[in-house]
Parts: sequence; structure tokens; C-alpha cells
Amino acid sequence: MEATTDRAPVAPVADGPVSHPVGRGELVTSWRFASVAVWMLVVFTYSAMWKTSVELGIGTWWLGPRSSPQPFFVRLIPFAVAIVFGLLSSYPLKRMPVINVCGALAMAAIAVPDFSRSVGLATIELAIAGAVLLVALGSFTGVVKTDDR
Repeated sequence: MEATTDRAPVAPVADGPVSHPVGRGELVTSWRFASVAVWMLVVFTYSAMWKTSVELGIGTWWLGPRSSPQPFFVRLIPFAVAIVFGLLSSYPLKRMPVINVCGALAMAAIAVPDFSRSVGLATIELAIAGAVLLVALGSFTGVVKTDDR
């Protein structure tokens, strides 16, 4: 018996990167990227808050005064919140806009105690939380309403 070589070439499985199909209740990919980017920017803005607080000599509650700073794990609370919500935003979870709203409220809760120390720094912290809240509310428009899987 002769082996035949008249077989058609095999087509590639995918021509481009394989994307995760977005299911009902999940954010579309562009809004997910925007949410992650906002949480990354929150980390950078809190780094700037830290530097500003040190240069002004007015410690936020999570930094403490220069003479007796807070323990290291307390100083990392705003960063930990931002990183946790940023990581959550990177996953295709249902109700992600609601989770991001909760993150914005957590950031606002971090800002409230600073009104007794420095109204200016607390206002900046509230502005950061407000920016996150605006993006979270805007991301409700990117929730998939139908199941196209």
C-alpha cells in the first residue's frame, strides 16, 4: 500500500490572541482595563500623598507624626486597599462595578480621619476616592446585558 500525501494543510486554530468570552454581568475588556489603570493610579497618588505629607511635616493618620510614625503595616493600608481592588478588577467578575464602588467607599473611609489633622490632605484623599467612584459609576455602562457565549 502506498501512503498518499494529498492531504490539505491544517489551518491554524486561531489567527490572533485568544480572548476570554465576556459573559452576562461582567465588564467588557476595555472597562476592566480602565478599572485596573485607575487603581494603579491610586497607588501612585497615595505615594505622592506620602511624599507631600513628609515634606509638609503633617502626617496623615495612616502615616502618623514624624516623631512617632505608625507601624509599617498601618502605613501600607491605603496601598493594600488599592492593590486588592486593582487585582479584583483584573478578573472577569460579575458585579465588578459594585465592587469598585465599595473600593471607592473604602478609600473615602481612609480619608475621613484626616479631617482632624489636615483638611487639605483629607480633601485630596477624598478627591482620589471621588475619581475612583466616578470611574466605577461609569463602568456600569460596560456591563454585558446579554449572554453571547
